Amino acid sequence: MVCRQGQLDESLLPDNIILKTDIPMNEALHVMNNAYVNVVPILDASTGAGHMTIVSSMHMGQLQIISSLETLSDYFIDREHGLFVEAGNVGDLKNAIELLFNDEELRNNMSIKVVNFSAKWLSEDYAKESFLSYLCAIKHNNPLPLEPADWNLILKELNIDT
Repeated sequence: MVCRQGQLDESLLPDNIILKTDIPMNEALHVMNNAYVNVVPILDASTGAGHMTIVSSMHMGQLQIISSLETLSDYFIDREHGLFVEAGNVGDLKNAIELLFNDEELRNNMSIKVVNFSAKWLSEDYAKESFLSYLCAIKHNNPLPLEPADWNLILKELNIDT
């Protein structure tokens, strides 16, 4: 388990859980890449939302269980890229962990979907294209786009109705 110093009382953890605090990013990436599942529990929207952790794990094809916050639903789709749980709900978190441990087909399907999605839509190239569309809108005095130009395609690929 990785968190900031002082966020968790290590004495509350079972013996099979190792706590690492304030580690460098390369070590955090190593931990994420070798985890069975990455859990990003966030109490509420007033704290950081774990974007770097979530996107990095998505690129690695790692399964994730994350707190359901609006700021994450733009790119993390429940049951496509991992599982959302209600923020602060320990029962939800426990059930999600059990589901991922017990459903190999679900794990495999989500892992493939998240790698494909992140490679296409969360890449540096796509970020540059999106940013360029903002710059072009500013240059030509057009309204700023509220979502990526291909957002409807993204939703269609995920079979999500708008």
